[in-house]
Amino acid sequence: MPKPISKGIHVGSSVPVVSEPVKETKPKGPKTPSDAMAFLRSTPVDLSGAERAGPARVPHNPVIPKEVQNATLKAMLDQVEQVAATGKTPVIFVDLDLTALLPTTRIVEQLRAVGEQFDIPELKDPLELKDKNGNPMIPGYTEEAWMGFVEKTGLSEKYPNINWNAPDRNNPTARQGGPMYAMFRSGYWARDLKTDQVSPGLARFVELVEQRGGKVAFVSGRPGTPEASLYALEAGGIRNPTLHFGQKRSGLPLPRPNVRDGDADTKFQLTKEAEARDEVVVAIVDDRASNRSAVLAASSNPNIMSVAIAAPGFSYTPDAEDPNNPHRISSFAFLDP
Repeated sequence: MPKPISKGIHVGSSVPVVSEPVKETKPKGPKTPSDAMAFLRSTPVDLSGAERAGPARVPHNPVIPKEVQNATLKAMLDQVEQVAATGKTPVIFVDLDLTALLPTTRIVEQLRAVGEQFDIPELKDPLELKDKNGNPMIPGYTEEAWMGFVEKTGLSEKYPNINWNAPDRNNPTARQGGPMYAMFRSGYWARDLKTDQVSPGLARFVELVEQRGGKVAFVSGRPGTPEASLYALEAGGIRNPTLHFGQKRSGLPLPRPNVRDGDADTKFQLTKEAEARDEVVVAIVDDRASNRSAVLAASSNPNIMSVAIAAPGFSYTPDAEDPNNPHRISSFAFLDP
């Protein structure tokens, strides 16, 4: 694959690092809402390789009603159009892990290692894991997603003598994490990030945002360097992705109201920097409610959308299944009813 070329990579607190100049071309795609629906539905799902196809074999998480996903995607595009009409640049922030990128291979490999270490047969064959309703499910890496996984699959009930706990980051004194989750999470970050797959429909969605005068900015506090993340985004069809990578700090105390930790503070600061560039963040799509809350706290846009996500084939957090939450998606593809 050719060396990735990015429109703008923001690493930590450094200035943008921009590679060879790229001639901007106007994206091709639909212009009417009906064309947009057909365009997004045509997004191919990569089914090559059993392990890489974990969530792809389940293109939609049933916890998100299809009509809710379609309405949420349309609302984000509408917000882009409305802000662009004012002469400002609308931006949609999209998180990486369990949002833009599906880390199926890393999760599967590390679950197998954990299953061997703790002698849990179900974890040795992760792609056969299902929740109590029979839906395929592997865990997300976050504390909230892990706890949802052990509860919804019934594993904690089946093996009550195992400490399945992940720490409670909202109340650290309430629940301490156990060695199983610690092993799972550390190995998750040690594995190859280039194996991550782009969420279904994302490449098409980025094009539609750009057609309407906006842009999608990928935002992540991932450890390491941005090369593997860029590789995965571009391999999934994202042309010249804009990536804000690494931790940033506002200099304000942590924790504080609406800003729980360093990851949230990073996205708080990125929102402030976007507004300083005369950009308007119209939506934040992130699997963690704490990160979304931080972006909303930093934004001066009263119409900013907080979009929860339950990635296909993965466990999810309570806010993603809350029917009172109007803005929820499983992927970035419009779906047939």
